[in-house]
Amino acid sequence: MLGARNPQVLAHVATWDGGSALAVHNFGDQPARCAVRIPREASGGPWRHLFGPADAPTPQITDDRLGCELPPYGYHWFGRRQGE
Repeated sequence: MLGARNPQVLAHVATWDGGSALAVHNFGDQPARCAVRIPREASGGPWRHLFGPADAPTPQITDDRLGCELPPYGYHWFGRRQGE
């Protein structure tokens, strides 16, 4: 579990076998901004956006930080593999 600086947002990361997955979810019925700092053990390669709402802009992870606005009940998932 990661801090997202917003009580409506759940952010979590899983790391295994040289790869990581990061997900952020807005459980509120209003848009929500989030700011997530990715832990060192999950960093080490470029992140790819895997999926999220089609009508929302695709956020970018820069310097192991993600900042974005999620639509109501919105989500984004990212993945990365070490060495890619």
